[in-house]
Amino acid sequence: MQTNQSSQDGVVSAISLLLVAQRKTRRWLAEELGRDQFWIGSRMNNRTMFKFSEVEQIAQVFGLSLDEFLAVPAAPSLRLDPLRRVRRHESA
Repeated sequence: MQTNQSSQDGVVSAISLLLVAQRKTRRWLAEELGRDQFWIGSRMNNRTMFKFSEVEQIAQVFGLSLDEFLAVPAAPSLRLDPLRRVRRHESA
């Protein structure tokens, strides 16, 4: 089963936020999933939709339950903290 577009956007947001918060890269995630960078890139850029089973795997890689993973885009602490770090880094 594939995700719909709004779910896809939520998954992409969750992955992006978690990668920044944990200071990891898409390459790291691809390696953890046993995939190549093209695979993760095509999904993160919305050329290919994530399958439900892939979302479950990604949540496991981040050490989260599926419910916790899907709640990430709504979590203010994860949304704001990485953005502050990025802004501070750009100012330096």
